[in-house]
Amino acid sequence: ARAQGTGAAFAGPRTPWLPIIATVVPLIVGYFAGRCSTGCWTLPWSGVALVVLLLALPILVLALISRRLGGLTGDTYGLGIELAETLALLGGLVIIRLI
Repeated sequence: ARAQGTGAAFAGPRTPWLPIIATVVPLIVGYFAGRCSTGCWTLPWSGVALVVLLLALPILVLALISRRLGGLTGDTYGLGIELAETLALLGGLVIIRLI
């Protein structure tokens, strides 16, 4: 991982509110999506569980890769995005199947 590589734009300085907003907003949306997609009473926290999985698994995978490579590259950030998208699609199918 180079300091001037493609991933440098993602690793640069950011505001302290950005991670909070990027976590809280999907949790709120996941709560209401899970509630309404499951008849509003069956599995109201299924959307929140899906969002937690979508946030935690790519972060864990990227942390393991970062430790092994000594940093993250543009390709590894892309891997995290694709992993989250795939999990979202599979998780959505699971939630729909539970209805």
